[in-house]
Amino acid sequence: MYEIDGGTSDAFMAHAPAAGYERLLLSSDTNNQCRREMSINDEIAELIETIEGIRFLTHSWDGERAEMLANARAAAGVMNREGRLELRAELRHHLKELRDWYGALCPDEKFRELLVEGREHRGYAYLPKRFIDTQVFSRYERVFQRWPHVPSHALVVFDPTTHCPLTSIYQPEVDLWNDSAHMIGRAREFHKNIAEFRKRDPQDQRLLQSYLRSAATAIFQTLEAYLNGVAYDCFTAHHDELELDDHDLLGEWNTANQRRKFVAFERKLHDYPRIAATATGGAIDVSGWGSTGFIMDVGKNLRDAITHPSPFVDPKTKQNEKTFWLVGINIEVVTQLFDAARDYMQRVESALSAEPTKSAPWLFEET
Repeated sequence: MYEIDGGTSDAFMAHAPAAGYERLLLSSDTNNQCRREMSINDEIAELIETIEGIRFLTHSWDGERAEMLANARAAAGVMNREGRLELRAELRHHLKELRDWYGALCPDEKFRELLVEGREHRGYAYLPKRFIDTQVFSRYERVFQRWPHVPSHALVVFDPTTHCPLTSIYQPEVDLWNDSAHMIGRAREFHKNIAEFRKRDPQDQRLLQSYLRSAATAIFQTLEAYLNGVAYDCFTAHHDELELDDHDLLGEWNTANQRRKFVAFERKLHDYPRIAATATGGAIDVSGWGSTGFIMDVGKNLRDAITHPSPFVDPKTKQNEKTFWLVGINIEVVTQLFDAARDYMQRVESALSAEPTKSAPWLFEET
């Protein structure tokens, strides 16, 4: 991920004239003419770079448009003055159309800086939705139709190497949820509808349990990512109106001591939806939901056994509870956990969003 606040770039210094060259070799009048010519050339170069930056950031830099800009850049070097003036006028007009169409919020140089910063990365580059909305574009729904419904914590993905339009939005909870569904699907392949585990091939049994442990872990990771996203969106949107306790809870921060204060999963599960709903004038209580109870009882026991395995005996039950949960994992309980997590998140999303199928379509798709 690259730094979204950015810095100044010297990428265009190559366009500057050699220091003192004209002053030494040319008359004053010719010198002024050269500077005017260089100014036109510099502006054409900057216009092209700015257009490339906007095209890159709006996923509209396809092969045809890239070729047109490359041709314009090459032509500027061989055109006479009249031709360059005409090209500059066309580029100015095209840039204005682009800025108006996407509702550009930042000056031209910022688009060039972001393009340069993106090109510094060998992998994909990412920009947060909140940064785009507040500092780059006001009409990004012309890139992503459901943009007004995309949560603030989402990241837009760019490929600065190929410039191929990805039109991709990244949210960790989505990938983790897909991981969960994939792992359960793979587990079913090795389960083979054989109810009695002793009748299953030992290798299939081993792989079945491996995928079930991975699925259970990914389900809880999804819940954690989803709840942290709810917290971030509420924290950034309502920061100044939040009560201090709620502010610190969402931000996992201790204002009094000026230090991090991690929040237990149980509190996130119950309190993050409540705080987010209250901030928008609503109310939500997840404590009475069956899905919440299952997650905190069966689900948490299973998660704790996988995440924190231990040979110690539980002082209350006098049993090695964690080992029993770990070796006793089965497809029925993991499937129930998956369904409970989906029910919980669907209910929370429906309470917080006017159109939950647009703000979290991944939650309502068939798996």
